[in-house]
Amino acid sequence: MPDSQEPGLRERKKLRTRREIATAAFDAAAELGFDAATVELVAERAGVSTRTFFNYFESKEDAVVAVVTDAFDRFRDALDALDPSGDPVADVRSALVDFVRTEHADMAVRQSVFRRLVDENPPLHRGLAAAFGRIGSESAATLARHYPERPGAQREVSVALAVGFALLRLVVMGQNADPADPVRALLDNYDVLATFPVTHS
Repeated sequence: MPDSQEPGLRERKKLRTRREIATAAFDAAAELGFDAATVELVAERAGVSTRTFFNYFESKEDAVVAVVTDAFDRFRDALDALDPSGDPVADVRSALVDFVRTEHADMAVRQSVFRRLVDENPPLHRGLAAAFGRIGSESAATLARHYPERPGAQREVSVALAVGFALLRLVVMGQNADPADPVRALLDNYDVLATFPVTHS
């Protein structure tokens, strides 16, 4: 096999291992409770050593949260690939709709369990906040690259992403009339936002 293919294969293997550990952590926490889902148990379920676990995650909180947040790698890919509209808010809305449509099945299965785990375990709140802070920064940098000549682009895309993630969070946490259809719920949230008056001082 050519050497040029080996880095790609290694990266895919690493991503697969990370996903397997995160899934094992999430499933163990959902089945047994967060406290009972020890790192040793999670590593055993994932078929790795505890040392390998800590090569990928700093804590079991990080591993559980990663089931949700790692999916946002695909959201950043959507931002990177989009044809910019000239309106960062519209760009984020389009990328989020594509992302939610792609991730719909997993979101539907996991969102109620994840919501319960977060509500019952304060450390997950902190882990989720830290993860979304990192995702927001990385996503802003990705989207800003579409507007290299636009003054203030970094701030505009950061605001657009903050709004989009807040509206998506309402969907993920089940605070919509029809959480079974997350795409429609997200679009409804954007429609509500559009009804708010905008004032300029």
